[in-house]
Amino acid sequence: MIQLEFSEAEYRKLVEAMYLADWVTNAHTVSDSITNPYSLDQKIYKKAQAAGCGDLVVYAEKEKAFMPSRKLEEKGHDVLDEYDEETFWEELVNRLAVRDIEEERGPDALGKMSQEEQFRLVSQMEERYQTECERFGVDRLEIVEEYGPAQK
Repeated sequence: MIQLEFSEAEYRKLVEAMYLADWVTNAHTVSDSITNPYSLDQKIYKKAQAAGCGDLVVYAEKEKAFMPSRKLEEKGHDVLDEYDEETFWEELVNRLAVRDIEEERGPDALGKMSQEEQFRLVSQMEERYQTECERFGVDRLEIVEEYGPAQK
């Protein structure tokens, strides 16, 4: 067994990090932490009160498990919302850039380039979309339907 010592501030960060990790890991599945009292998050949440972080965790009698408090959920979702917002724009810009490069040069063009060439070309193309998204968000993005021989 490993023993660690934490200040209250460090333990608070640990509880917050545990919440975020559990959310990212289990947001689209059912977590085993409620049914498994020995899961990592239960071990961390169980000691929260003693560590001065009782405002972040509540004990749910019905589930017989420690759960994130509303305060922890709100703080965590603020972090997750900011992360999702940034990730959305980065992914959108990157995917549009890669799509355009593959349309211009062929679907395997990037795979034939060195990493430096890929980075340079994708970065140049991303700049165009980055500027567009910063100025207009998604307001000017639309689906263009093709008809006839060019239709995929």
